[in-house]
Amino acid sequence: MLIAPLLAAIAFFKAAPIVINADIAEGEVISHERTIKVRVQTDSMVTQVELYVNDDLRDSATATPYTFKIDPLSEKDGDLKLTFAAYTNAGENSKKTIHVKINSGVSKGAPALTESALDLVTQGKYDQAVELARVALKADPNYNPARMVLARAFLGLGAFDKAQQFAEDAQKADPKLVEATSLLSAIMMEKAFHTYNTGDRVATLSAIASALKTAVIDRQKLVEAAFDKIGKPTDENRFKYADAAIRAQHYSAAATALQPGFRVNPTPEAGDRIAFAQMRLGRYPEALDTIGIMKRANKQDAYGEALEAVLRQNADDEQGADDAIKAAIGDDPQNLGVRLAQVYVAIHRSDMSVTTRLLANLQSDQSQLPEVNYYVAMISDRLHRYDASDQAFQEGVLAEPLNYDLYLERGNEDLAVIATKKGLDKTRVDSRMLSAKAYFEAAQVAKPDSPQVLTALTILAVQEGDANKAADYADAAIKAGPTYPAAREVAAAVFSRISVILGARADATRKAASGSIDADVQKKIDEQLAASRAADQRARQENDMAAKLDPKNLGGTNIPDIPTAFRYFYGHGQIPVITAPK
Repeated sequence: MLIAPLLAAIAFFKAAPIVINADIAEGEVISHERTIKVRVQTDSMVTQVELYVNDDLRDSATATPYTFKIDPLSEKDGDLKLTFAAYTNAGENSKKTIHVKINSGVSKGAPALTESALDLVTQGKYDQAVELARVALKADPNYNPARMVLARAFLGLGAFDKAQQFAEDAQKADPKLVEATSLLSAIMMEKAFHTYNTGDRVATLSAIASALKTAVIDRQKLVEAAFDKIGKPTDENRFKYADAAIRAQHYSAAATALQPGFRVNPTPEAGDRIAFAQMRLGRYPEALDTIGIMKRANKQDAYGEALEAVLRQNADDEQGADDAIKAAIGDDPQNLGVRLAQVYVAIHRSDMSVTTRLLANLQSDQSQLPEVNYYVAMISDRLHRYDASDQAFQEGVLAEPLNYDLYLERGNEDLAVIATKKGLDKTRVDSRMLSAKAYFEAAQVAKPDSPQVLTALTILAVQEGDANKAADYADAAIKAGPTYPAAREVAAAVFSRISVILGARADATRKAASGSIDADVQKKIDEQLAASRAADQRARQENDMAAKLDPKNLGGTNIPDIPTAFRYFYGHGQIPVITAPK
């Protein structure tokens, strides 16, 4: 009698239905990526849950929680059928179907979506920008501006590989899109700097050297294209031509274009640009002459006064610098040239409290300026605030990859460590040398005719033990900047060392000859001694010329050795950095 009820109970237990619950409602509108959680109620063990999209198997899950994602950017806008199927170890299965609507926003069109995404990028809302830009590409898969916004947004998120992918896609779609080339350079530099922050110094130096050179070359293409587009200077475009020439670092071209009109009418608009260009070429006496012409014509403005203060301080004329900077502050204290001139003067007087205060003020409202970051990087390094120095360096070169002053400063910092810290092991010395080489070579790509850059490369060649290469760079530096005293001072040290090397070779040749010295050996000795005397004479000539160019610091000094020459170059050989006149 008990068997029949028991069998009925067992049959009832086996027939219990599988219940599928999904946290998505019938008719729900999906406009953003949606994660759906599925729960299955059954007395058996669930082996698998599947998701079908319009009857096509899309995904499956075997462990709780059973979750599935629907990305509206991967689906067509409109109605969508979602089916969830559950299976148990008892061979049972069940399905549940829900109808939803996809509305990604593509109806707004790619241009409008991209513009909104770009606004989000400028606000730093990178995640939202990515989402909108992806919708724009769904609306038009070939819309290049959307790719550019995605590259910028992923760069802001630190997703460098994705940023690089979209920038390269944009560049491939339009090889003439200079913005893509420029952005790709910035991405590569960010990747290099990210490597730096991991602490792998060897990998970093290689990555940074490559990234910096690429960025410099790409930036050069942009500024050169803008400069070439203007054409030859005329009365109508002369100032536009000069400003483009200054941006492209063609300082001689800028000065030459403005000088004819300046001689007739010495306006500050022309004079400031000419004097700035002359200063950047290391032609300080010519720059002061230009400023003198403006002063005599009573045409000097605040920027011109600031420039005079920098040049007077550079010549160690502190009274002249004080008078000029006081006048500049009185005329226009908020002028960027005036504010940076104050920083330059304070640094050269080793007034660190004034320097840090001035820089803090500049950082509060001009933190994007490469010139501000140059000084922040420099002073932070002096104060052993290396993280702040690194940050300022990175921001400075990202803002302007042609900022060779920053590359020189960073390379000089490496050489200074080698020169001042005794007992460094070979590994650390080699690492610093490799670092200096990377930065100096980037500076050379940015400004190959700079006497300052060529002088830095001269010192580097000496440190590397290549005297012939050092002599070649010394000659090039003097040719590029005949009135640049640091080039002459370093050349004196180089040729003095070469003289010693050649003299030592003559002694070695004499000692190597066993017994009497034959005519051939004597001829070789005589040639080596003659070359040694010629190098010594050249060293004396360069030392005398350096003293004439900078009598206050170099007058009456002996021929320097390399460490002494480097200290002078690092302390007095840096061409002043100030914003270009507007």
